[in-house]
Order: sequence, then C-alpha cells, then structure tokens
Amino acid sequence: MRRELMWLWIVLMLAVTPALADDALTIAPVTEVVRPGRAMTIYFDAPYEGDADLFVLDSQGEEISVIVLGLDAQKGTNSVMWNGTRDGVPAKAGDWRLVVSMGDLEAETAVTIGEMAPYLSQVQASSSVLTPEEPVVVSWYAGCAGRLTLGLRTDTAWQQLTSWQVNEGNGSYSWDGAGMTDGDVTLTIQLTDASGESSTEEHIAVALRGFDEETEQTP
Repeated sequence: MRRELMWLWIVLMLAVTPALADDALTIAPVTEVVRPGRAMTIYFDAPYEGDADLFVLDSQGEEISVIVLGLDAQKGTNSVMWNGTRDGVPAKAGDWRLVVSMGDLEAETAVTIGEMAPYLSQVQASSSVLTPEEPVVVSWYAGCAGRLTLGLRTDTAWQQLTSWQVNEGNGSYSWDGAGMTDGDVTLTIQLTDASGESSTEEHIAVALRGFDEETEQTP
C-alpha cells in the first residue's frame, strides 16, 4: 500500500511540475554591461497575455530607472529594446536588479549599468528625396566628441562616404549625391569616441531621383 501511494505521489508531481512552469514569469539573464545611449534587448517569458512593467531597482527596492510601463505582453517570449535611459536621462551606473512584473507575478535578474556610451539623437534629413538640384542635409546631436562616419547602404553593399571629427552638440552635413544613379538607398551615421566605442548605427532612407537623366545629358 505504501509503495502504491509513493508511485501515485510521483505521478502527481510529474503532472503538476510542468503546469507550475507554464505559470511562471521568467526573465533572461543580461550578460552585457548596459551603457546608456546604446540599444540592447531584454527578453522575458510571460505565462499569459497582459500588461507588463519593467524597472531597474537597487537592492532596497528603490527605483533607479523605468524601462517600460503597461507593455502589451503576449503569452510566451517577449522582447523589449532599451538604451539605458528614461526620457533622455541615463540610468545611474552600478549593479542593480532588472525586474519584470505582471499583476502579482514578478521575476528579476542582475544587471550592470556602465558609463554613458557615445550616442546620436535628433538624427534627421531635410528631405527623403535627393535630386541633382537639391542636396539632402543630414543633422544630428552628438552626445560626445568623436569621429562621425557617414555611409551608404544599398541592397548589395555598404560604402563609406566620409568620416571626420565632430564636437559634442548639434551638427549637419550636406550630401549632393555626386556620382550616384537613381534608386533607393539608406544613409548610415555612427559616432565613435576616443576609446573606440561606437554608437548605435542610425539609418535614413533616401530616394535618388533625376541622376540618370543628368548622366544622359552629359556629353
């Protein structure tokens, strides 16, 4: 009788354990140092659809930064992009707790916030169409002094257009598309600081128009 009860208990435990796992809220370990200004991805598994909040807290539960509130989480694996800032304010450097909560459920993992990474913000172009008569002016705000690299990406390759030293603050560059042909391209812009650390590459879609006609008219 005792042996039969033991087997029954084992069978019940095997049946219950997966159910408990399915009802768990979990968050993946963050293995990289988060440097404010550089985007990274946070992954977590939700046991059901619902709102999820993600925070960075200290060991006493005090708020260091808010990542997102009221995220529409789906059952299963979810991902959140975060650049280490909240409304442009970088999270304080240190070793903290990264917490995700859904209702009464909560999960956490350790996270290290490092120093500010080089970053670009307010990146924009004067127009999405470039013609021989009207150049495109690219503007940005650089978070630190460094080397700015402007590149061109097509369906098949990437090439560097120019690279030069810039100071912290606002800047701009006028591109006339000399030597180009008609087509759709992507301008890339990236900032590298003195330590060799680079910002997230920013992309600007540009349509080249009228360059084929100019080539045909050239003797």
